[in-house]
Formats: sequence, structure tokens, C-alpha cells
Amino acid sequence: MRWSSCVLAALALSLPAPAVTFVVNDTSDAHDGLVGNGVCSTPAPGVCTLRAALDEANATTGATIQLPAGTFTLALGSLQVQTPVTIAGAGASATTISGNDLSAIFAVFS
Repeated sequence: MRWSSCVLAALALSLPAPAVTFVVNDTSDAHDGLVGNGVCSTPAPGVCTLRAALDEANATTGATIQLPAGTFTLALGSLQVQTPVTIAGAGASATTISGNDLSAIFAVFS
């Protein structure tokens, strides 16, 4: 019994973590309220912005950020991408990310 329990525990540790998807529901530009807890939420409960979703995605690996139709105008500078992430919008003509002529849109780090 002990040996089989150890094998199962080892297998569980070697399995990849399930992919995380953050669904953005607000076009404003605000950071996540508590980075690293796995929940996209600005200090306003239930509000998930693109920047807040990216804050959480940077705390994991292989996350997906789902953007609805709309224009996401950056007010806090460029978005910092520190881990592999997929950002999917509602289509090229429906979802726009604007740097607001203030900065680059993305700063990507290896």
C-alpha cells in the first residue's frame, strides 16, 4: 500500500497544471488587487481588466486571457509580459488595445 501511494503521489506531482483562463469584463486600466491568488480582480470586486488579468497571468505559466469586444486604452503605461500567455480577443475588427499615444503597448521579457 505504501509503495502504490508513493507512486500515485509522484504521478500527481509530475502532471502539468491545468491551463488557466482569465476572462476580462472591463475595459478600464487597473492592476490586480492581489497578484498571485489565481483570481483576476481589481480592488473593485468582480472587475477583471486586461492589466489585472496580465498581472495574474505573469504569476503562472501558460495562461489565456480572453478579451471581449471593445477598446482597451492603456493609462498606466505598457503591459508587462513576463511569462508565456495567450491573449485572445473577439476579432481584429472588434477588440482594440490602444497605447493612448503614451507608450508601447507591450513590454515582453524573456
